[in-house]
Amino acid sequence: RRSGTSTLKAEVALVLGTYLVAMVVPNVSLMISLAGSLAGTMSAIILPALMDLRGGDGNRVLNVFIIGVGVILMGLGAGSSIVSIYDELV
Repeated sequence: RRSGTSTLKAEVALVLGTYLVAMVVPNVSLMISLAGSLAGTMSAIILPALMDLRGGDGNRVLNVFIIGVGVILMGLGAGSSIVSIYDELV
């Protein structure tokens, strides 16, 4: 069980981190794009193949291939979003 002090520290760190991101990034749609590229690819491509791989009933080679393609696509989407955020800041 966590103590009250460590929970408070975690909450303060989360709020301050969110505040700093909100101050640095002028356009929230760019952050939504970054979050979407990471979470969307993970939930739509990588996790289903990973669950099938862990279940043991699927085609192992196909699942590993899908996970690899998902990681590449996630990297490309996140990279594009990061470049857009950088261009907006500079």
